[in-house]
Amino acid sequence: KIETRYNCVLCMTGTEFTPLDSPSDQVSRILSFASRLQELIKGDEAVGGLGVRFGVATGQLSVAFIPAYKKIVPSVCAFGSVANLAARMLHTSRPGLVPLSEAAAR
Repeated sequence: KIETRYNCVLCMTGTEFTPLDSPSDQVSRILSFASRLQELIKGDEAVGGLGVRFGVATGQLSVAFIPAYKKIVPSVCAFGSVANLAARMLHTSRPGLVPLSEAAAR
C-alpha cells in the first residue's frame, strides 16, 4: 500500500531498480493480490456484502514523500497519468472485476 484516497487504497509493485523484474511479473503480482483479497472478503462475514473494485494500469509514476506538517503522520503520494487511469477504471468497475489498461493487458 502506498496511499489511501478517500475509500480507495493505491497499491504499487515493482520498480525499474529491481533486477530481472518485468512489467508482466508486476502485473501478475497485483492480479494475484486482487484475487486473494476478493477471496478473503467473500469469506469474511464481518464485512458482509462489501464489494471491492480494482483498476490496474502500468507505467511511470512520480512518488513524493510529504512530511508531516499539521498532520499526525507523513504521507507518500503517487502522481501521474497511470495513477489517474487506474483510479478512473476503479470508479467505473463493478465489484469482482479487475479491469486492466491496454499496457497492463500486454
